[in-house]
Amino acid sequence: MSREAAGRSIVEQHREEIVDAAERCVRERGLHQLKLRDIARESGKSLGTLYNYFQNKEAIVEALVERQTERFIAVATSITEPVPGESQEERITREVSSLVDAYMDAEAMRVSISIASEALVNPRVFEIHNAANRRICDYVINLFRSNSKCGPSGGTDEEVEASFVIVRAFLEGMRGAIVFNPGLDREIIRSFMIERLTVLWHWDIAKVSGKTIQDVFGPLD
Repeated sequence: MSREAAGRSIVEQHREEIVDAAERCVRERGLHQLKLRDIARESGKSLGTLYNYFQNKEAIVEALVERQTERFIAVATSITEPVPGESQEERITREVSSLVDAYMDAEAMRVSISIASEALVNPRVFEIHNAANRRICDYVINLFRSNSKCGPSGGTDEEVEASFVIVRAFLEGMRGAIVFNPGLDREIIRSFMIERLTVLWHWDIAKVSGKTIQDVFGPLD
C-alpha cells in the first residue's frame, strides 16, 4: 500500500469511528439534543479532532444516513438474488420476510426514527433524508426493471415507486408501533406483517399482468 493510500485508509478509519460513536449516541439519546461534544466524548476523540473530519453535526448525520442507505441497498440486493429450485411462492415469502426482519432490527430502529424526526425541524437533515429516500427509490425501480422476478416490474416508474413507497410506509409504521408500544409481541407483529405484505406483493405482481383481485384471491363474498 502506498503512503497516500495508507493515509486515506487512516482518515476513513477515523471517520468510521466517529460515525460509529454518533450512531451509538443517537440510539441512546436521540438526535435532536445531540451535540458534537457528546460524539467526541463517545468516540474518545477531542472536539478539535472531530472538526478535522466533519464540518458540523449535519455532516455526521449525512454520513450516518449514507451508512443506513448502503445497508438497505445491501439487504435489497441480497434478498433478490435467486435461490436454485425455489418456487415463486417461496421466493416471495423469503424476500418479504427478509425485508421485515431488516426493518425490525432493534439497533437501526431508533436511529431511523430519530433521523426522520429531526428532518421535520431541521431543513438540512430533511434535505439529507430526502436525498437518501430518492436514491433508494431509484435503486429499487432499477432493481425491478432489471429483474422481473423480484417484484412488480410492470407499469410506469411512478407506479412502481408508489407501490414501493406504500410498502415502506407499512414497514416504517411497524417500526413506530414497536418503539412506542414496547409490550407488543414482536413475533406476532412479524408474522402479521409478512402475511399482509405478501398479499400486497402478490396483488402488485398480478395487477401488472392484467388480473383483478378476484383472479388472485377468489370471490370476496
